[in-house]
Amino acid sequence: MFRHFLLGLLIFSSPLTAQVPIPRESIPAEGMMTIDVNTAVLASEALINEANVLVGSLAKLTSYQHRILPPRRARMVKNEILLEIDSSLSPSEYVLTIGPESASINGRDGEAILYGIQTMAQLLPYGPRRQQSVQIPCVTIKDSPAAARRIVFIDTARHIIPTQRLKLLLHWMSYHKLNELHLHLNDDQGWRLESPSFNKLTEIGSLRTSTPPYANLEDDDEPEEYAGHYSQENIKELIAHASQRHIKIIPGFSLPTHASAIVASYPEFGNNDLPDYHPKVQSTWGTFPDTLAPKEKTFEFIDTLFADVAKLFPAEEIRIYAPEVPWTQWEKSPQAQEYLKANKPSSSAALRDHFLAKIDTFLPSTNEIVFIDNARHIIPTQRLKLLLHWMS
Repeated sequence: MFRHFLLGLLIFSSPLTAQVPIPRESIPAEGMMTIDVNTAVLASEALINEANVLVGSLAKLTSYQHRILPPRRARMVKNEILLEIDSSLSPSEYVLTIGPESASINGRDGEAILYGIQTMAQLLPYGPRRQQSVQIPCVTIKDSPAAARRIVFIDTARHIIPTQRLKLLLHWMSYHKLNELHLHLNDDQGWRLESPSFNKLTEIGSLRTSTPPYANLEDDDEPEEYAGHYSQENIKELIAHASQRHIKIIPGFSLPTHASAIVASYPEFGNNDLPDYHPKVQSTWGTFPDTLAPKEKTFEFIDTLFADVAKLFPAEEIRIYAPEVPWTQWEKSPQAQEYLKANKPSSSAALRDHFLAKIDTFLPSTNEIVFIDNARHIIPTQRLKLLLHWMS
């Protein structure tokens, strides 16, 4: 169900067909299952979160608030969908079985069961009006992901996306069984995360004077300022929303390069021994030479900053985007050249790798830094276009 995102046609032995991604195994059966006011979801307390997701999908179609009952009350129900843990299945593997009077979704854990729920949601008929009852074809579907990590990358540094829109994106990510949302939280054009230790990052670093393109500006128009960031509460809200859908939110940062917004906020963490050093948040696209300086004060800043980030994000990973830039600041900074000689990197470019390795020593052992060199396209364009379609 995960291998072909855009969308194979699965045809059943009934007039009803559904467009769903192609699963590993699909066995059509005779008959149809009716979903109406009598349909209840049977789930243990451990699967209440997943049961609520299923009930929400059904309610959008039928307008009923379908009951969630413990499995022991199955005899009281005429028509049920059973959610059940099956430890014999592989990680993330599920089995969805739809019969004429009942359905079951089995998985090794809640995450796998959620994938089965989303497959069932994809089989529900779509229409502009809610219906008192709908029918879906009887079938058994077995599936598991071909890739463990199914990622959406969002560059919020250049264009911040409101929290509610990100929550909608998480909804559709879950529907399509994507399991990681990577938020790029700073670049030359802005800093987007509230920091309890460094408030200037949002007071100064989140604001730029304008934003391309400028094609629609009249001669006497003033460009509009662009600003915004995610508060700690915004992030906690997103993490809670993602966790309900078994999606990890992973923070990503640009450093020591692409650091204009950082050094505009705190010039002392940059190469401030250069003449005419006046860093600013960039208001155009492109590549800029602003880099963090290799000095103890800067490393202490990163240590404290990432300690705060590690407390906020439960994911055991922080992504560092460290694309190459013109190394003019490090090449012209006496202090950077002194550090280069003392620590013996062979060049300014090699100093970047030394810088990143030093960052890696700051985090608690439960966190891992993954270095990405100029990573800007995590998933194929067509997949993002589909997600943007559903967000609009």
